[in-house]
Amino acid sequence: INLKKLPLDDVRDESDDNIRIVLKPKNRNIDKNKLVDLCFKLTDLSIKYSCNFNVLEKGRIPKQLGLKSILSQFVDFRKITVKRKSKFNINKNNLRLEILRGYFIVFANLDKIIKIIRTKDNPKKELMKVFKLSENQAEAILNMRLGSLKKLDELNINTEINKLKTVNADLKKLINNNDYLNQFLVNEINEITDSLTDANKLRRSKIIISNDYDLDVKIDEFNEIENFTVLVTKDNSFKRIKDYSENIESIKNSDHDLKTFINIDSNQKLLLFLSSGKVLTLDPNLLPGGKSSPKSYIELIDVGINERLVGVFNANTQNKLLLISKYGKGFIAYSNKMITNQKKGKNIINLKNNDELLNVHFLDHKFLAVVSNSEKLLIFDIASLPTLNKGAGVQLIKLKEKNYITDTLLFNLDKGLSWHKASKVKNLKDVKFWIGKRAQVGKKIPKGFNKNLKFNS
Repeated sequence: INLKKLPLDDVRDESDDNIRIVLKPKNRNIDKNKLVDLCFKLTDLSIKYSCNFNVLEKGRIPKQLGLKSILSQFVDFRKITVKRKSKFNINKNNLRLEILRGYFIVFANLDKIIKIIRTKDNPKKELMKVFKLSENQAEAILNMRLGSLKKLDELNINTEINKLKTVNADLKKLINNNDYLNQFLVNEINEITDSLTDANKLRRSKIIISNDYDLDVKIDEFNEIENFTVLVTKDNSFKRIKDYSENIESIKNSDHDLKTFINIDSNQKLLLFLSSGKVLTLDPNLLPGGKSSPKSYIELIDVGINERLVGVFNANTQNKLLLISKYGKGFIAYSNKMITNQKKGKNIINLKNNDELLNVHFLDHKFLAVVSNSEKLLIFDIASLPTLNKGAGVQLIKLKEKNYITDTLLFNLDKGLSWHKASKVKNLKDVKFWIGKRAQVGKKIPKGFNKNLKFNS
């Protein structure tokens, strides 16, 4: 507030048992949700911590990983560990099962086994030979204490064998069934969580993914919004006047050099298209206003030597624009997706072989008229054109070598095709002869068309 970064008149602390902070905006027109978003961005109501996690990937390769990757690798490590542990325990249980089966033989032949141990020089080999025991079984029998013989019981041995078989089946499931292994890891983590004391649980921070506020909100959005009309003269100079203008004729009375005008708000941006295929963004607040003289676009944006201004549009509408190159390429793009903060602009249409951006049309009609320097006219429905964010586009009219487009016009088919000749407007109602499909050659231009092969003489 002291630095005047927030559009607030006052902040009051009305906290008691619960925290309550009251924010008083400068005026009633401020969007309360955006104001809260801005407070999150500029104050400690929202805090970001940046961390560099330098870890050993797979325990070997030093690498900088994100939190998600680290957790993923931890899960992979736990899976490997659990599988190794399961295999070890299966081998351990199998060894015990082998010994327990040997105990069955002891239980059934106790007197005979005692006699062999007492009388034979090598009782181990004798036991293995007589009772077909394995080396482990014979070793376990010889290592038994006399007191343990009292505990030999068929029921107990069977119970332990069944228990070990059940454990082994579960361990094999952990090794072979990935879903079962995943659930085991989840249960393991839950057990660790449950083992924590209540005090520890209360102290743990909660990580919440929230899309409730926008950290990209800007302070400019809270400035009082004004309505402008941006005037563009025939020599491509710019000026702004207050309020919107509805009729170009009323402006022309005061400015005879006017080429076009754009209604725009002070918090919106202008799109300026250059012949090189680049688009630049311009803040209308930077334009001269009132009785000031218009400024050339060369003074307002970074322009190359051979670049010329092709079109000017409001960037913040979701209107579609049709971009057309000199050698017949074109596509449709959304104006609001072309906004850029780059001083030198960004390339929208890819141009080759000395091609250049010829026209940019606001998509207010369905049919496009294309005229080439070979005196051919083609009219087609723009529904066949692709909508792209960036690219070369598709061929609009078939051109021979050294041929190019001289002009294009979007028009209403019901009202016919019109062109300006000197101070008159010529209108051709029936244009069926020239209607075709995209990328065709077109047909001879109508009689009385401008000699410069453009819709304006």
